Amino acid sequence: MTRLRISRARKLSKRVASCVPGDRIPGGRLVVERIGVNGSDITFLGLNSNVEDCDYRPHTTGKPWCGGAGWPFHHGRVSDARLAICQDRRGRPVVAFAWINPLRRAQWIVVDQPGLREVYPVAAHLPVRVTTVSLGERPDVAFHYAQYDDRGVLLVRKTLITAIAG
Repeated sequence: MTRLRISRARKLSKRVASCVPGDRIPGGRLVVERIGVNGSDITFLGLNSNVEDCDYRPHTTGKPWCGGAGWPFHHGRVSDARLAICQDRRGRPVVAFAWINPLRRAQWIVVDQPGLREVYPVAAHLPVRVTTVSLGERPDVAFHYAQYDDRGVLLVRKTLITAIAG
């Protein structure tokens, strides 16, 4: 299971500022920090009704973050998964990050990984930033996942196919 911490932006001010340089995020905003098997990230509401995220994995390029995303946040959802792929120091892709919009009753999102399933708690009414290391040679990345309610009842099982924008 991923570790989850919810803090105020003022408590993580240096990390938030390094994620969105130049934006002054109000100190009272909630920041969701997830630490998983393949990477970690912070997600929070930015300015102008956007949701912001910065991704991290040790031994990848980029300092302090190896990837990130910002996207309009309307009606509790993002309309694009905003794929980010982090590379090792030799330029090889090693992990991909994307947002999944939780269903209204969802408490857990479970993502298939090679040899395991990673559990992400839903928090702060924000999309959940998930990872996969199942990176093929194609330009798109598949995230196989399921969503469960607070009693562990399966709500949906899906595959999200996403690609780098542009």
